Amino acid sequence: MSVIVLQTSSVYHPKLARQAHRGGIISVWYTRYRYRLMLRNDLLLQPDSVLEDAGISRAAAKVEAQKSFWRA
Repeated sequence: MSVIVLQTSSVYHPKLARQAHRGGIISVWYTRYRYRLMLRNDLLLQPDSVLEDAGISRAAAKVEAQKSFWRA
């Protein structure tokens, strides 16, 4: 049995790999969309101290969160 490894940026996502293995590429893209949406929403909820630790400003976080999923 072969293993398919998909990555979202540089983060391995085992759920996507399992879905791709079952042949559900549409499901993989939908899961990736939902995952990125969750990350964008979480980014906006972070306090300024956490954003500062990550090296981004509140304005940069807002710009990043407003990007379309295909531009992430």
